[in-house]
Amino acid sequence: MNANINIQGSLPQLTEQNLSELEQRTNIKLPEQYRNFLLKHNGGIPSPNRFKTLDGKVESMISNFLPIAAIEDDNLLEEIQGITQAELIPENLIPIATEPGDDRLVLSVGGSDYGKIYYWAWEEEPKRNHKPSYKYIRLVANSFDELLALLY
Repeated sequence: MNANINIQGSLPQLTEQNLSELEQRTNIKLPEQYRNFLLKHNGGIPSPNRFKTLDGKVESMISNFLPIAAIEDDNLLEEIQGITQAELIPENLIPIATEPGDDRLVLSVGGSDYGKIYYWAWEEEPKRNHKPSYKYIRLVANSFDELLALLY
């Protein structure tokens, strides 16, 4: 993890049981680096928070990492149910962070790209005849720890 990164506004600390319950409820297996982050920081706002996609075409910032919590908006379970399970993105991707334009950083939790982090420009996607694909998704980092190390 970026030694200079600071996470503020995290919610109450999670336990392994909290993570296991989320995984069972959503039928996913979280990558170890992301699990460790959630155990240490249940969501929160990173500083520094800027990132670029690896192709250099998008530069943005993380508004907040999604916590596991019984809060009304921007919580991990709600995002998984409302975005991944609603088939807005490929089923192996889950939202893990928001950005100011309401787009998302998503994490692969299955397949050949397991553990990779992407920027999903959901506002660019057509609303009609939508089929989940990687068309509006750009690679940001090859792992969660790499994402944190790349923040500036």
